[in-house]
Amino acid sequence: MSFDMSRLTSLSGVMEVMESEEDKALGVVIAMVAWFILLAITMIIGPMAPFFATFKPKDRMPYYLRIVRSVAGFYGLYNGLHLLLKTELYAELAADPVTGVNPASYLFMKTILAFFAFEMITYLYVSQVWGRSDSTLLIHHILGLAGYSIYLWSGIGFWWGVCLFTEEISAPFTGVSWVLSKLNKPHTVTWLINQWILVVVWVFFRCGIDLMLLGNYFVQLPRSFQILPYVSQAMLFVGTGTMALYLNPYWLKVKATNALNWSPEPNKSFRKRE
Repeated sequence: MSFDMSRLTSLSGVMEVMESEEDKALGVVIAMVAWFILLAITMIIGPMAPFFATFKPKDRMPYYLRIVRSVAGFYGLYNGLHLLLKTELYAELAADPVTGVNPASYLFMKTILAFFAFEMITYLYVSQVWGRSDSTLLIHHILGLAGYSIYLWSGIGFWWGVCLFTEEISAPFTGVSWVLSKLNKPHTVTWLINQWILVVVWVFFRCGIDLMLLGNYFVQLPRSFQILPYVSQAMLFVGTGTMALYLNPYWLKVKATNALNWSPEPNKSFRKRE
């Protein structure tokens, strides 16, 4: 088998900004500490909300976590738009989705990998202490943890990683839906409007981005196949495929069903999930 010189040329630019394993690990640890600090701040500020006193004890930690996820969602949108709009922040990634990397993208990957580690730890805590579990959320966290681990330690294919997390902009709106549900307000117009916003977000930012991620892999052929690690390619199709074919269609169906079956009757119960 002959050696592909284009692969060597493409990877030479990556080597110039590639971080050491120690730098990556330290960055993830620091970012994880930052997420837990944010959680601590949320636990101080969150109870100031006038409706907090109505929450049951088992709902308080999920409430704090939804605030943290909302912050992560806006962080993902900010970075995703910079990439998709081809600004200077991610100019290298926009110019070459396959091998493009820069310091900002490394920071993002470490931050998001730490976020999914944080999510797994807190999910297990809530599940163990309060007996609350959600198989689809667990699958989501496992895929995120595995996917961003592969992206960060391979040091390549960051374009897909940055774009993917843009989908988390759904978190603030699912948080609003959750709070209104806990307050027994699913009959309000505010809840209905939020459900339709969720439908739009799921169509364009979740299902749409899933298709864009898979589509750009084929657009970048043959370089995407030749250069991206095979484990990264497998994760792209397994992870994004699971999101595109199972998780996101399921969640979209729930949001759309909630919106279409909405009723102003306070006691009508039709929700499968928030």
